[in-house]
Parts: sequence; C-alpha cells; structure tokens
Amino acid sequence: MKKISKFLLYISLLYPSEEKINFRHITVDKDGLSESSVYSIFQDSKGFIWITTDNGLDKYDGYSIKQYQHLYNDNTSISQGQGGTVYEDRKGNIWVSTESGKVNRLNPETEKFTRFPVYKIKNAKLGSNLGKIREDDMGHIWCLDGSLIRINITTDERKYFYTKDSTYTLSFYKKVDALEKNGAEIASIKTPGNAVDSTQTFTLSTSKKVLIVSTGEMEYNSDSGMGNPYDFGVLMNDKGETIWSLWVRNDKKAAHAGGSYSQRIKANEIELSPGTYKLRYMSDAIHSFDRWAMRPPDHPHLWGINIYDVSQEKTPTDFSKTINDKDLKTWVNDFETNSDGTLWLTTGGNGLVVFHPDSGIIKNYKAKNSGSKEKPDESFLRNLIRDPYNDDYLWMTSPRGLHRFNTMTGKFKYYSTDPNGSSETEKNNPLRLVFVNENKLWVSLNPGGIAQVNIKTGKVIHIKNDPNNQKSLTADGVNFLLKDNAGAIWVGTSTKGISVYDPYFEKFGHLRHAANTKNALSNPNVVEFIETKNGDVWIGTMGSIEKFDPKTGTLTNINKIIGHQAGAGANGLLVDGDKVYIGTSKQEGGAALLIHNLETGENKQLYHDPKKIGSVPKNMNFVQDVFKDSRGIIWMASGNARITGIVPDTEIFISNETNLEEIPYQNKELLKKIKHVTTRLFGYATRTILESNKGALWMGGNGLFRINIESGETQYFSNDPKDPESLSDAMIVTMLIDSRGTLWVGTWGGGMCKFNQKTGKFKRFYKSEGGLPNSVVTGIIEDEEGYFWISTKGGMSRFNPIKETFESYYAQDGLQSNEFLTDAALIASDGTVYFGGGNGATYFKPEKINKNPTPPSIAITSVKKDGKLNILGLNTPNPDKAIVTYKDRGVSFDFTGLNFTRTEKNLYAYKMDGYDPDWIMADNRRFASYTNLPAGEYTFMVKGSNNDGVWNEKGASVALTVFPPPWKTWWAYTIYILMVSLGVYAFVIYREKAHKKEIEENRKTEELELARQFQEDMLPKRMPDTPLYDVTAVIKTSTEVGGDYYDFFQQDDGSLYVVCGDATGHGMTAGMMVSITKAGLYGIPAIPTDQITNRLNRVIKNIELGTNRMALNVSYFQKSQVQFTSAGMPPAYHCVSSSGKVKEVLQVGLPLGSIQGEHYLQEEYPFDRGDTLVFLSDGLPEAENKSGTMLGYEAVMDCIRDNKDESVEIIKNSLLELGDNWLNGLPLQDDITIVVVKKK
Repeated sequence: MKKISKFLLYISLLYPSEEKINFRHITVDKDGLSESSVYSIFQDSKGFIWITTDNGLDKYDGYSIKQYQHLYNDNTSISQGQGGTVYEDRKGNIWVSTESGKVNRLNPETEKFTRFPVYKIKNAKLGSNLGKIREDDMGHIWCLDGSLIRINITTDERKYFYTKDSTYTLSFYKKVDALEKNGAEIASIKTPGNAVDSTQTFTLSTSKKVLIVSTGEMEYNSDSGMGNPYDFGVLMNDKGETIWSLWVRNDKKAAHAGGSYSQRIKANEIELSPGTYKLRYMSDAIHSFDRWAMRPPDHPHLWGINIYDVSQEKTPTDFSKTINDKDLKTWVNDFETNSDGTLWLTTGGNGLVVFHPDSGIIKNYKAKNSGSKEKPDESFLRNLIRDPYNDDYLWMTSPRGLHRFNTMTGKFKYYSTDPNGSSETEKNNPLRLVFVNENKLWVSLNPGGIAQVNIKTGKVIHIKNDPNNQKSLTADGVNFLLKDNAGAIWVGTSTKGISVYDPYFEKFGHLRHAANTKNALSNPNVVEFIETKNGDVWIGTMGSIEKFDPKTGTLTNINKIIGHQAGAGANGLLVDGDKVYIGTSKQEGGAALLIHNLETGENKQLYHDPKKIGSVPKNMNFVQDVFKDSRGIIWMASGNARITGIVPDTEIFISNETNLEEIPYQNKELLKKIKHVTTRLFGYATRTILESNKGALWMGGNGLFRINIESGETQYFSNDPKDPESLSDAMIVTMLIDSRGTLWVGTWGGGMCKFNQKTGKFKRFYKSEGGLPNSVVTGIIEDEEGYFWISTKGGMSRFNPIKETFESYYAQDGLQSNEFLTDAALIASDGTVYFGGGNGATYFKPEKINKNPTPPSIAITSVKKDGKLNILGLNTPNPDKAIVTYKDRGVSFDFTGLNFTRTEKNLYAYKMDGYDPDWIMADNRRFASYTNLPAGEYTFMVKGSNNDGVWNEKGASVALTVFPPPWKTWWAYTIYILMVSLGVYAFVIYREKAHKKEIEENRKTEELELARQFQEDMLPKRMPDTPLYDVTAVIKTSTEVGGDYYDFFQQDDGSLYVVCGDATGHGMTAGMMVSITKAGLYGIPAIPTDQITNRLNRVIKNIELGTNRMALNVSYFQKSQVQFTSAGMPPAYHCVSSSGKVKEVLQVGLPLGSIQGEHYLQEEYPFDRGDTLVFLSDGLPEAENKSGTMLGYEAVMDCIRDNKDESVEIIKNSLLELGDNWLNGLPLQDDITIVVVKKK
C-alpha cells in the first residue's frame, strides 16, 4: 500500500493537476451583445473591445455595449451585412468589413463611418467575409478574401493579388472591346443574373467567320481540366445540337477570367454556315452577374455569351495566354505584413509563402503533417500569428494540428492538438490560435471546443461546453480567439455569444443554492463547516447537511445518509476520528446531538430522555457550537444560555442541574470540573468555544470567559464604555487563537479585538477607511502563511497581523455576498478556506488570491462644450487642444478605464492642472465638468485603477486653452488706459454738453407743456347737451403731445356736427394744424359734410405747411340719419340697435392738405333710436405692447361689439381699459382719441 501511495505522489508531481478553467459570459440578454454569433474580437490601442456579429459591430468598454448597425438612409453608418474582421490603423481609426463587399473606416470620436468597396464593381459582395485587414508601412490597407486586395486610401486605387493560372492577354480584350464599339455583334446574352436559363435565336443568310466569347463559373482543376459547371453558355444549331460550349469536361482551353479562381473565359473563331442558331446561357442561384457574392472577374461586362462577326477583320484574334509563374497559385488563408514590404502568407496547398506585391512569390515552405484528408501530401496552412515571446517564430494551424516555423532556419515543428498525439484530421482540424502564456496556446477546433497545447510538454487538454456547468464554455463552435492586454482570453462562439477566461476575475469559488438541482446546495444559508478524514467538507445549512468533494467539485445532500431531519438547522459540527457530531434540534423541540460513524455508516441521535440519567439536558434549545477539548470533553452550547459537557468516551451529558452522585463514572473530580463550568456559564449565551495552547477554555457569547478547568479559576471580560482597552462589544460571535498563541475575538458590532495576554487588555479594529469593511465580524481564519481572513456582514478582509493592514473583498470580487453568517468558517487540510453566508459558501486557496497586476488603459472618450461634442481627434496619438471662450458656459470630459475584470470596481481621479490644487477622487464616476474657468492654459488629466486598486498613474490628458472675454484681453486693458486718459478731457466736454442739454430739455418741456395746454384749449369745454343724443369724448395724450382733436357744433334745430381729427407731427407744429382746422370749421355754414372737407382742404393746402396734414372725420347727425365724410381717418363703428350688428364705416381718402382740388365723398346712414357711432384716432388700434405687437382694429371692434348696448361712458371706458391692458404699463406711443355718440 505504501508503494502505491509513493507512485501516485510521484505521478502528481510530474503532471500537476490542471488549473480549473472557468468562464464568464457576455450575452445578448445580459450584456446587450447585438447578436449571439460572434465572428471577430479585437482590442484597440486604447483598450476598447470591438466585436462583429450577424448584426454589425459592437464596442465594449466593460460597462456597456455600443451597437453600430446599418441604417438604410444613412451613408455614415456601417455597411449592410454580417460583420467580419476588425483592425485599427495608425491614426486610431477602426476598420471593419461586412459581407456586403465593403470595408468601413470608423472615426471612434465622431462615430461616423466611411465606406470603401472592396471591389469597384456595383453590388459586388464577398464570397465569405474578409479574413483579415491590416495596414502596411506605406499606409496601404490590405484585405484578405481568399486572395489579397491592397487599397490606397488616398487615391482609392485597388490592386488585386489572386489565384490565377493562365489569362488572355490585354490585346485580346482590346479586340473584343473594338468589336463591341464597331457594331460587329451578331447576337448575345449579356450579363445574365442568378438562376436563369436564357436563349436567343438568330439567323445567318450567308456563311460567316465569327468570334464566340463566353464567361462563367465552374469548378476548375489545373491538372484534369474543368469539373462541375455553375454558369456557362452554349451555341446550338437548329437541331438542338451543341456546336460550342464554354464548359467541356477535361477541356483545358478555358482561361482564368480574373477574380475568383472558378471564373473562366473561353473564346474561339469558328465558321458558321447559313441557317438558324440559338444561344443559351444557364446559371445557378448564386455568384452571378450584378449580385456578385465573390470577387468579380476582370471584365464583368463579358459575363454571358457573345458572338461577333470577324469576317472582314484583317488582323487575326490573339488567343495567346500569359502563364502565371510568380503569382498565387492557390487561395490565401492568412497573412502578416513585414517592414521590408513583403508578406508572409498561409495558403491552401502551397504551405507558407514569402510574397512581394511587385515580384510575386519569393519562396514557399511546406510543412509536414499539414495536408487535408483528400490531399495529405499538400500543405494547407490556416491561421497565422507571430510568436509574442520570440520574434523568430511564426505559428499556424493546419487540418492536422499546429505548426511552429523558425524564420531564421526555415524549419517547421509540428504539435498535435489531439490529447493522444494523433495527426489525423478527424482528431485535430484546428482553426484559430492564441497564446495564453509563454508555454500554452489555445487552438479552436472544428467541429468544436478548444485545445490547450502545452508547447513545452506537448500535453493537450480539450476545453468544451458542459451543460451542467454554467462556468464552462458556452458553445463548442468557436469562431475567434483573442488575448486582451490584461491576459484574459476572449472566445467568440458561433451561437452563444462570448466566453471570457480571466484568471483574475474569479478569485473565489462559490457553492450556490439551487432548489431541486444536482451539484447545488439545498439551502442557501450556510452556518457551519467541518472536514472529514478523507478530505470531504461537510457543510451545515439551516435545513440540511451537504457533502462537498473538493477534488471533483461535487455537492451531495446527505440528510438521509446520516439520518438528519430535513429542514432542521445544523449549527454545530465536530469531527472526532470516525465520528461526526452534529448539533441540531428535534422536530418537537429541544436540542439533539446526531452522531454519524464514517466507517460503519451507523447513525445515533441523542436527546433529552427523562428516564435516562445523563441524557441531553431538558431545557437546551438549538445548538450553537460543539467543541472537543484536549481532555476529551465535548462541549455543546445552546442558544438559550445553557452549556453542557459530554464525559469523555461516554454519552453522558453534565449540566448545572446534574446530580453527580447518580452518574456512573469513576472520575468524580472530572465530573465536578465539568459541572463547575456549566454552572459558572449558566445564563450566559455561549456561541463559540476555543482552547488555548495552555489548556484554558475560551467561551464567547454574552461576554467572554477564560476558564482554567483544573483550578476552576474563571475570568470574565465584557465591554466597559469607560475603558477603550476593554472588549469593543459584549456580543462575541467568533474567535481565533493564532499560531503565535494570541487570541482574536470577533464581535457583533464592535469589530475585531486582539487580546494582550500580559495586560489583559484588548486592542480594537473597527470598520474604517482601509480597515474592516464592517464592524460585525463573523469569522476569523489564519492561513498557512500567517495571514488572517476575516468575514463580516459587509465583505471579507485579508489581514496582516504584523503590519495590521487590511485588504478587503466584496461580492463584486466573486464572494457569495457581502454578508457572512457567524462562525461559519474553516481552513481545510489542503489550505482551502471556507466561509458561509446567506447565499451559499465562498471557498478559495489563499495563495491564489493574487492582485490583477495590469493597470487599466485610460481613455478620454469625449470633450463637450455646453453639452455639444468637441471634435479633437481623441482617438489619435496627438489630439488637438480644446478651446474654450467666454461664450462657453462650461466644459465637460467623459473618460473610462479599460479593465474588463470586474469593471464596477474601477476607480478614477482627475485634475485640471493649473486650476485644481490636487487630484479629485471620482470613485467610479466617469465624467468631470468645469464652469467659469479663468483664462489660461490648462491640462485635464485623469487616472484610474483596476478592480484590485492597481493605478495607471500616467492616465490620459488633453490640453485646454481658456480665452478671456474681449473686455479682459491685454488690448482691452490698453484701451481702458487710453479711455481713462481721455476720460478727464471727455468729462469736461460732457459737463458742458450736459449743461446745454439740460437747458434744451427744459425748453422742450416748457414747449410740450405749452403744446398740451394749447391742445386742451382747442377742445370743447363741455360735452353737447341735446335732447336727441348722448355724447362723450376723451383724448389721452402721449409723452410727446400729438395732434388729436375733436369738436361739436350744435345747430338750432337739434342737429349736431361731430368732428374727430389727427394732425401729423407733434407739439406746437401739430397744434398749429389743429388751430387752422378749428378756425376753418367755425367759419363754415351748415352745409353737407363733403363740402366742409373740400373747403378745409383748399384752406390748408393754400397755407403751405410743408408735409403737415390733417386727417379728419366730419359727421352730421339730423333726424334719423347721419352724414359721414372721412379724410384719411381710421374707420368709425356704427352699432345698429335693430339688428344688433356693428358695422365698420371706412372711406378711402387723403388727409386734408394733401392734394389741391381733392374731392371727398359723403355717405348717409340711418341712425335710429339706440344706434351708436364710435369715432377714434389711430392711437388705440395701432398701440404696440412689449413684444412689438399692435392691438389691431379687430380687437377694437370686438370691444365695441361686447359693449354696444351700454352707455356712451361705459363704451368709452371699456376702450380705454382695453388700451391700458394691452400696453401693460408702457407709455403711449401716440394720442388716443375716442368720441361716442348714441341716439336717445
């Protein structure tokens, strides 16, 4: 038996067990991936991850995914179709291909795409998406589609390097083009599409020599000729017999038409006799003209079949061909560019090739064990990468395995990807590869999974999907592999999104609860652990006992095996040799102790039995702890402040109530010592028990007891609010005696305390910055290196007891949760630490809890001024300086840290150098904003840390210039000095002008006052008092007195003349016009109104007052009518009482004094009882409010209509109120005159 053990030990040392590989997953539902089929993954120089899917391009920063999808009406969006490969050029632009046949250049800052067709032919698609995009030292973009395309972005020139054997010369194509232009075509089927069978019939009356040319697609074998046809044309006679065909099996005459290798062209000159003929062209469902799904031919217009008359041609057609000797003879699978302008190419049959764009193939190397199943002797090489650890090596895959090529010696070394070392394609067939570290590569396999190849030992293990393991690879179909800057491996799958293997992501294992699920906890609340002698870990929950096998990772519910009642808690577990003691409770209540024998499987349950002496004490409830001391006494503490001791090697329980005389045990002294302890602790709830290396018992719960069992001496420690060196809290929930013999105590709310054996005092450790994450300490474990692992109600800490420093971990780091349950802690014999909580159990190897050493890449993603994006070229190595002016209210910066390991724990700090005195901690906030920065030169700087607090101190920065407002510039201050210098002189001049202005203002004030008084003197002193009419009138003068005027002339017969006018101008000038008008009216007899205005017009015109005019309404009220004449006045409003309507009375005419000899109209209107006529000047309807809007005539008419049945005073006042409300405190711009006449 010992020899076998030694042999197993030797094997385990020689082949150490492989590290368990767990994946986290990025999916559509959880993370916002645009689609589950992932084709390419790329990390740019800033650190962003770019992903292509069936739905375009995704950008991932660890926080969220930004999707770029094709928009039909937006030419700056990505081109249509499945995304392909991704690349970043030297300027920081992102290049991505789609199957629509375009490569897209994305400016990451503007998020705008520029599209470049791979083939400069309409609707040309890719047969399969581009395999790679790269930029050479000349700035050319190289694309791989089975062959090579070089795009000059500056000139838009393309050069194609494709597989070809023999092609017609240029003179042949020129001949065909000339025949086309000269009208020599007899018949043709041009550019047929997909899935067609086209025919065209033609007739020849005479014999002709013809040239027949046809281009199509078919399988082609350079040795045996053509294989199967896809698109081809034929010529048939009238009997349906084929005279000529593009496709003839084993016919090697067809030349390469350019583009895809299967595209062929054939031409012949033949003699046709008179008769009827038929052209026919047949095509399959794909790859045809105008919907190219592959590289188009060099002359796509010849796709189809064409017949030309060459009877008169003097020069024979040149059918010679150029034979390829340096260009590619088979398709290209991958490439790498070199600084000397050459490229390394992996090909489908010709192995590894050194290629130059100008001279073609320079040399090729064939690797052994790289052939296909059908052609085992050829060299089919696929994915190609440079060795990141050795510049001399290239690595590539083949159908049979993995190959390393030494560029210095030209030699290959083969590695199988099969665990058994086979080189057969069925057991290998790798596609893509990536280095995990210097010794290991991951290789994607077809049909599925990943092969991990140790290139030092040759050992191979396969990594595949396990449906029962959520942390396994999501799918076996692997499209892409990427190693990011921090060493994580990203696996793009064909159906299930992305799986990421990150050695720093999952520091901790997690045993989870899942109801009715295998390999999961039956209850989430883990309260206890023990390790059995075979290395299994038993886990006590609040309802079950589970067995965990650390070697296999399997969990098993063993309630039935050990006779544990389902649903009953198991707080106290103890292993004693072959026996496991389980503190639990009976269904009907009371404590019970279950004993399971590991060897025999026998179960026994001990509980209170009143008929049995020394049974479990009656008044004990649920068990808190079970502990065996060095004397063999098993102590069992319950939650109701009782404790009992089991006599060594018996099932006798001793409590404070036990009558020792009845106990059949010889060592009565030992019984007394046990009872002394149970009596002393009666009434004190004990939760945890330990024994010092000197044999003293420590019992913690409601306070802390130290008990010397031999002497009976007892010390009690508790919290003393007045003593800072006493226990920090009276509730003790966990304890540790470390390897140095020091006692550490975890309390419920007081943190952790360290006991000083010499002084009897405690040193306290509380929750604090850089200290404990929470002051409820639930478990303390010392690992093999002397570090403490401390669980709390707010996370977990690693504690250095020498330096007294803490490093904390939280649920974001993979803990079961931040909350752990009391005294649920264990360190197993293999060094694994276990802690229990409300969401299962956390377990880990302390030596594997390493910090993520890679600081995050820091990127400033945008600069905004007043919320608007400021384009600075942030994606380039040297971005522009941000410019801020006085018009910009603020500037803000968005930034991010590209660390994909628990991104939520990234931290940031920023500083505006030149403004901020120190760094500003932003925690996990990813933006900063500034307002009202003083003028000057600044640099905005940001730095960040990864999930483990490793900082990128260099960070990122952008320069900023803040320009002062014009009035704070140096030249502004120069002007200020000049202005001050001139100020004194200007002040003197100003005082003189001010004095003159004051005199002038006084003069104007006096003049305006005289004008106002003059205007008032022109108005009648009272309203006319007539038996027929109610009359009222008012003038509200503006700041500058206008020329408004009204007057009444009452006749002896009771009739009444009413005039209402408005002179142009202001002040005394307007007053003069009013006085002339008034004088003219007093001198005119009672005549019709039109004669009055005609006379007044002549008088005013003869006086020659320049541009001054007088607008005037004249109305004559008599009996039941009114005569009305208007000379340029606004409309009057006639309220007709009989109909209830308000009519606008408007006459078109010029103001008085405008034209000599002007004749004015007179109109007569009925004016019956209750009728009202309202006259007004333009001051009211043309009044403007604060927004510059006029009141308007419609509003005036509405007001009159609303008040037409009221008295003349109410009508007048309502119009005045309308104007006041409209102006809302503004001064009048013009006089307002209102005259209202109502017939009684």
